[in-house]
Amino acid sequence: MSCTETYATLRVFSKQLMAQEICNSLELNPSTVLEKYPDSKYKHEREDARFFYTTKGIVDSKENLIHLMKILDVLEGKNKAIDYLANQECEIDIFCYFETDGQGGPTITSEIMKRLSLFNIDVSWDIYCVE
Repeated sequence: MSCTETYATLRVFSKQLMAQEICNSLELNPSTVLEKYPDSKYKHEREDARFFYTTKGIVDSKENLIHLMKILDVLEGKNKAIDYLANQECEIDIFCYFETDGQGGPTITSEIMKRLSLFNIDVSWDIYCVE
């Protein structure tokens, strides 16, 4: 019984900034950017520009810690950019997908918690058990 698939995604949501402004601030090539779409029937599409940088397809590992470290590595030295985005009222987090074929789940080390605390970024997991 073990992890069958995992990845992590840095997500930035903004009601004020355009998605390209988020890209420019972070100096990152996103996996996906979505600008606000005022005519959408979906509230989140009408109200938020969205920036996503994911390890899916980039990191070949079933160890969630490796994916989290990759996100933290790309954020290295970008504290001012993260602070700027937070001051612009952006919502910033890391969202992790974790699929397992039995008991157990992801872990987080104290080293990773220390690194996350430098950016003041929360992490959440979406956990699925498959048979």
